[in-house]
Amino acid sequence: MIVAMFSLASCSSDDNIERRLSHEQRETYGQNISGEYPGEYIIVYKDKDCKEWTDEKGRHMEAHEETFSSVQLDVSDYKMQHVFFQDFPVSLISKVVDADKELSEALAEASPQAITARYDLGYNQDYRRINWAFTPNVMLLHLNYGGAEHHIRIEFNNNSQYYTFTEDELKQPKAFRSIAKNGIALQLEAIYDGQMLIQRFGSDTGNFMHIMFFIRKDVAEPAEKVVKSEADIEYEQQCPVEKYAIAKGGEYLIDDPHPAIDETGRDAALRPHPLQCL
Repeated sequence: MIVAMFSLASCSSDDNIERRLSHEQRETYGQNISGEYPGEYIIVYKDKDCKEWTDEKGRHMEAHEETFSSVQLDVSDYKMQHVFFQDFPVSLISKVVDADKELSEALAEASPQAITARYDLGYNQDYRRINWAFTPNVMLLHLNYGGAEHHIRIEFNNNSQYYTFTEDELKQPKAFRSIAKNGIALQLEAIYDGQMLIQRFGSDTGNFMHIMFFIRKDVAEPAEKVVKSEADIEYEQQCPVEKYAIAKGGEYLIDDPHPAIDETGRDAALRPHPLQCL
């Protein structure tokens, strides 16, 4: 995916020169995005109890939402090219695994663990911006259940997304916050017991889990940052889940554990909205 993402168009009708970031640029940019970024996970997932339907407005589905604060995303320099989604709540995966009851019960007892990934940097096709993308590694767990030890493999994907910096942003320290404020997204893709596929996940195949990391607001932007347009102001005022909904263009019914009353006086705990913040 990353190779395809960084493929470049020809510069002109007269030549076909592909420009690449120099080793020095990659080293500098990698150093500037490296660091520890405190934040939170917002995880939206659909299990077998969630309903979905299609009407004249399109496809709708119910989903659950949970927030995990006091977590952190660590970005290494370009020598390592790794990202660490620290303290991911592995036990939450038990909510969407329904193909193997014993495995689901064992996952419910699992401790938090880091999701690791490898990243790369390359020119955008306009050569004025820099793309950053990552590929998650397989998470390996050793779980005991059913009287035996099981070697569990959990696969994630990068939600087919890449993230864009300007070169000026990449010249600043802690540059990663400019993209982390809008969310870094992963999806749960599949779970295996050894080489045997137990269950595949995705909105088109049944249960799913979207994982979003958002940097903590007090470190999201330098103090001198200026929002220049009304559209920027409106976007900045959106909460993290609404920003994600804008990117995905989806609509969900989020089950609110603290029901509110809408303007009509009705219970608004389950109301249509594009991943509305609760």
